[in-house]
Amino acid sequence: MGDDAEKTKLDIAKYFFKYIVPILEHKWLILILFLTTFLIALPLGFLIKPTYISEGMLQLFRPYSQVSPTGDKIEPLPAPPAYVIKEVELLQSNSFVGEVLTTLSDDAKADLENPLSPPSQIINRIVKEVKQKVGEHRINKIKRFLGRDIRPPTEDMIRKNQIQQIKERVSIRKQTRTAMVWITANSFENEVASALVNSYVDIWRASNNEDNKKEINNKITFLRERRRKAFQDFRTQKDELIKFKKKNEIPAEVKLISNMDIQLKLEQLDSNLLMAKERFLMLEHKLIETQLTAEGIVENVKILNPPETPIQPSKNKTRIFQLALALSGLLVGIGIVLGVDILKSLIRDESDITDAVGLPVLARLPEM
Repeated sequence: MGDDAEKTKLDIAKYFFKYIVPILEHKWLILILFLTTFLIALPLGFLIKPTYISEGMLQLFRPYSQVSPTGDKIEPLPAPPAYVIKEVELLQSNSFVGEVLTTLSDDAKADLENPLSPPSQIINRIVKEVKQKVGEHRINKIKRFLGRDIRPPTEDMIRKNQIQQIKERVSIRKQTRTAMVWITANSFENEVASALVNSYVDIWRASNNEDNKKEINNKITFLRERRRKAFQDFRTQKDELIKFKKKNEIPAEVKLISNMDIQLKLEQLDSNLLMAKERFLMLEHKLIETQLTAEGIVENVKILNPPETPIQPSKNKTRIFQLALALSGLLVGIGIVLGVDILKSLIRDESDITDAVGLPVLARLPEM
């Protein structure tokens, strides 16, 4: 018991002398680095603009094609996990974001010119200030002197950058168990934040509604073709029965004939006509039901919490950035001190002696 306590005490002392003592010895260097980064972070933090956040909550239901095998009715059942994942991937695709971009106003597109992350904001603001002070033509001269090409950005490059900025501003979360989807947008302008979410929601709902209508319209086209063929078959069977009765001079109301062969043929024609009629009426009824369903088809994307235009900006990232930059200076200073101490291979503990000479410690001098 005493040996374990002694070992623990020695381990604590080992870490104290190996890591804490070097820090205390060079505390002024660490403090200078901390204060330097803090003083640098103070003015840089004022270059960060506050952002506004808008969020919409939606629930995804089964599409028309997955409601039932026959499509007789549409039931508001939550969408399966695989369908939710597929739809979220669609929302995150470049093609969908490109459609969102086409619906944005000029003010919203102008907002996309500024990057959202704090480091990118600072760099962008500094570059703009330098261009304003130095002048665009002087910077171009320097670029030509360095051999760099000066080409204005093409429309394709601008579009790709805008799509990337939208993807950085909009985040999409999902919960497959309940088929819930959250669309959250960040922007420097409060109206742009809500406009981004509304654009996502409107385009998504329109796309799903179009898919549902396309599915049911394909079914209507299929049923119409089947009904047409069934009606032709019904007319054919009816013509054959009439032709057979005329040939054998059988009145229309007569059902029983003394000739057995003629009677069997007559019954077969009557049965074929009845089956053709029933099939045609079944398809006719099915087509009418499907057309009525198409008129009352419901959307499978339901808005539970519509996005609102935020009044106040979200938590300001200025202080967080300043604190993070100052702490990074503190950590860099500690890392430099510990790294130099390790490279010098100073003896600060019993283990350093044993590692250096390869011999065990036989005795210790007590502290006075």
